[in-house]
Formats: sequence, structure tokens, C-alpha cells
Amino acid sequence: MVLVGALCIGVERAASQDEADAAWRRGDIETAQRLYAELLAADSTDERALHRMALIFGWDGQYAESIRLFDRLLGISPRNWEAAIDRARIYAWKGDTEHAIELLDEVLKQEPGNVAALQARAQFQGWAGEYSAALSTYERIGQVLPEDRSIPRERALVLSWASRLDAAMAIYDSLLQADPGDREALLGLARVLAWDDQLDSAAIIYRAILAADSTDVDALQGIARSLSWSGDLTSGESLWRRALEQNDANVGALVGLAANLRWQGRDGEAFVVLRRAEQLAPASRDVQAEMQWVRAAVAPRAGASIVYENDSDGNRISTLTATGAWRRDPRFEIGVMGYTRQLRISGSGISNSHAYGAQLEGRVQLPPGWDISLGLGASGNNVEGSTAQGRLSGKVTSPGRNVITGTLGYLHEPLDASLLLVQNSVVIDMVSLDLGATPSGGWRYQLSASYTRLDGSEPNTRWAAYVHASTRVSRQFTVGGSLRSFGFDKNLNDGYFDPDLYVLGEVNVRWQARFGRWYPTVEAAPGVQQVGKGGEVSGAGRVRIAIGFRLLPGREFELSGGYSTTGLSVFGSDVGNYRYRSIMFLSKWVI
Repeated sequence: MVLVGALCIGVERAASQDEADAAWRRGDIETAQRLYAELLAADSTDERALHRMALIFGWDGQYAESIRLFDRLLGISPRNWEAAIDRARIYAWKGDTEHAIELLDEVLKQEPGNVAALQARAQFQGWAGEYSAALSTYERIGQVLPEDRSIPRERALVLSWASRLDAAMAIYDSLLQADPGDREALLGLARVLAWDDQLDSAAIIYRAILAADSTDVDALQGIARSLSWSGDLTSGESLWRRALEQNDANVGALVGLAANLRWQGRDGEAFVVLRRAEQLAPASRDVQAEMQWVRAAVAPRAGASIVYENDSDGNRISTLTATGAWRRDPRFEIGVMGYTRQLRISGSGISNSHAYGAQLEGRVQLPPGWDISLGLGASGNNVEGSTAQGRLSGKVTSPGRNVITGTLGYLHEPLDASLLLVQNSVVIDMVSLDLGATPSGGWRYQLSASYTRLDGSEPNTRWAAYVHASTRVSRQFTVGGSLRSFGFDKNLNDGYFDPDLYVLGEVNVRWQARFGRWYPTVEAAPGVQQVGKGGEVSGAGRVRIAIGFRLLPGREFELSGGYSTTGLSVFGSDVGNYRYRSIMFLSKWVI
């Protein structure tokens, strides 16, 4: 009877094992986990159950439990190289690539030709940024498996990570010459072309793959990414959603959609999408990297800036501004702003003044990307006899995913940017319209127009217009041109620059590089200007140099200085050969 019972138990266990293995093969991880857990409850030394349960915990981000099970398995079977390699993967997945490589080196000491260990080692070296070591390891694998086409594909991927894009493209081209239908090589080539800013060429390859299989998720994600990077956010969003229709638990597609929504300015919706991705893969580095950007937009934040201005008319102005924002709901934000400004004119005999103000603002985002804000506040100064003035602002911005976007705004506030403006109690009411366009081809266009009523010694009006076009010619350089013009109805000498016509044309050049968390910026804008309808055309220019440091996305510090000869002050309007100059220093930070 004992023998019969043992046989029955063995048969039942074999059946349970077969059922668990079948669930594993068909991807039913929930059922497999339950069945393997039952097998381990009956026999804690079941090596297959230990191995697969450890992997399941690793996929779920439960790294400590996964490593515990792998350690138990390797204690039972120390030469189980597959388990040893997978344990190293768990360390890599949780971000400890250095220890993962060390564990693989222990395997390779005993099994120097273990291809799986070599491949994992090369992959983790690439993740750790050890590109030369990774390429060397792939060379070693290629000697063991010279016919394996996956090895050159993986080498090409590391080369692309190392920004050796031409070398990566050469490998993909050679693979496609041997087999034009190599899907993985096509996907890899398209990915590298996109990284090289050849977005149209990348999209052509992705479309060719989709023509053969419209449900190819990798191609859908690739073209969605390319279109989003190129500025076609509407089409990119549509394709990200198509990819999610194939699998609503696709973490990569959720991250891509969230980034697309963030670039549209739809931070609240991006946060909701990314929370779904975080629930599915809380330890994903891509999820966490994108979440840092989104959280920077929706999390409570505070910022401050200090600006010092010094110009050739003797104006000496120091401004301290503090801001804060909080969101009870990802789509609704409450913000506050306060400032204090010290103002004087060197050698003028006019008493120094200071101005101050504060404003509370509410902002709401409505699908599919409308942005509406309303601000209320007050400003004042220490000039004898002056009274506090109210501040009111309103703004409506159209969805940023459109090729053409617009913002309609209204502003009522004191104009207290200089001492004379404060002394004359100048208040403005301004209506403005800003239009932006990002058609295909990489160019960006901006058109702005405004009409302003100024109340000071007596009413005055100003019209203004601005046109700008720019394109990025490389990863670091942006070039463009701009034309600015405005004119006043009256010349009142109230402290603002008020010619009947001012025109400024500039060539804009911007360089910005990134060195880790540091990002230096240099901007130059040489140009020509005309002051007054009868004025002569003369040269003018601006330059700005800045250095910034990013603690986290959206949390940064910047120090900058600028010099300008554009414009003219009322103090010099009747002086021959007069040139206006100003210097500005700015320090700002956001936490």
C-alpha cells in the first residue's frame, strides 16, 4: 500500500509539473506561479520550480525574494549555470550591473566558453556604459558563434549606445545585404537612423515593416517615436495608442505615450498614463526616467530668481522673484508668485524706490490639451502718494499637439521695470496673440502680436509684432532669424522706450551642450535696428552666456550673464551718436 501511495503521489506530482510547465510555455504566468508555489510547498528542493518562481519574482520587481530563491537553488545545485546567469540578471535589473558582471565572471572562470554568460556580460557592460568592454566581449562571442546573426545585431546596438552611429549603420547594412528581409536588422537600422535625426528615413523603414504586418508592435512603437521626435505629436499619439490596442500592458508604449503627452503640455494626462506603467513595472528604468520629468511638472515645486540689470542710462535694478505651485489634481494647478524690486538711477538725483507685488494663479488642463489660466494679485511701491494697483492675467492656449498652436492672453498690471516707470505710476492693459507652427522639415515658426494701452502721465498706446524662425542644424546648434517691430502713439517721456517706430532684425545662433548634469549655453544675436520712422539703420546685437546644473528633471540651477546694444532709452533720444547698452546677470533655481 505504501508503494501504491507513493506511486499515486508521483503521478499527481508529474501531472502538476506538466500543468505548470504548460502554463509557463503559453505565457500564463499567474497560473504558473500558483502551480509552482504548490510544487515548492510539497518539495522545497524542486529545482525547476525554484528557478521559475525566482524569475517570476524578478519580473515583478521583487528582487530580494528572487535572489533568495536563486541562492537556495544554487545551494542545491552549485553548477547550475543557467540559474547562476539568471541570478546575475536580477542584479542587473535592479541596477547593480557591477555585481552582475562580477557574478558572470565567476561563471566564466569555470565555463570560459559559456555563450549565455558571455552574452549577458556584454549586455550588462553596455548597460553600465562600458562600451569598449562590451564590444570586446561580443568579439569573443563571435569567435565561438561566427554564424549567429544576433551577435552583430547586438554589437550594433552597443555601438549606437556609444554614439558610434555610422559604425552601427554599417553593421545593419551588411546584415540586410545578406538578408533584405531581416526584421531585427531593419528595426535596428531604423532605430539608429532616428537617433541620428534621420527621422524621415527611419519612418520609411517602419512603414515598410508595417506594410507586411500592420500589427507589428515594434514597428508601431518605432514610427510613433520617430513622428513624436519630429514634432508630429498628433500622429505620434495615435500610433502609440494603436500599439496599446495590441497590448494594453505594453510598458514601452505607455512610456512613449506619456512622453508624447508631456511634449504636448498635457502633464496631467501623462501622469495618469505613467502611473499605469509604474503599476505594471515599478522598477523599469524607462518608467522611472520619464516619471521624473512628469513628476517635476505635477509635483509641488518652488523656485526663485535674482536678476541684476545695469544699463548706459544709469539704471541699476535688482529683482528677487519667488514662485511656487501645487496640484491637488494632476490637471489643476494652483500657483503663487511674489517679487520685490530695488530701483535707482545713478547720478540722477531721483530718490531710490522699490516695487513689490504678488499674484495667485489657477491653471487647468482640458483634453486634448487646452490650457486655461487666470491670475489675480496686487502690486505696490514706496513712492509717496502712490496706491496699490491690482494685477489680472488670463490666458488660453490651444492643444500643443497641433502643427499650429495659439495663445490668447490679457494682462493688467503696473509697469514697474525701472525707476521712472514707478515714479510715473505707469499701468498697462495688454491683449496678445501668439501663434506657433512646427511643420515637417525641422523648422519652427513663431508669430506674436499685441496691443497695449498705457496709463501714466496721460494715456498712450503701443502696437507690437514679432516673427521668428529657427531650425536645429545639429544636436548642439540652433540657428534662425527674427524681426521685431513696435510703435507708440505718443512720446511722453514716462520712462519707457517710446519711438513712433522701432524695427530690429537679428540672426539668432544658439549653442548648448551637455556634460553630465552640467549644460553650458551660448546665445548670440547680431542684427540691425532702426529707431523712428526717419531714423538711420544701425548695427545692434545681443549675447548671453549661461551655465546650468540639473539636480533632477525640472529641478535645476542656472547662472547667466548678458550684454545688449539693442533698443534705445528716452534719455538719449535727442543725443547724437547715442548707443544704448545694458548688462544683465541672472541666477535662478527650481526645487
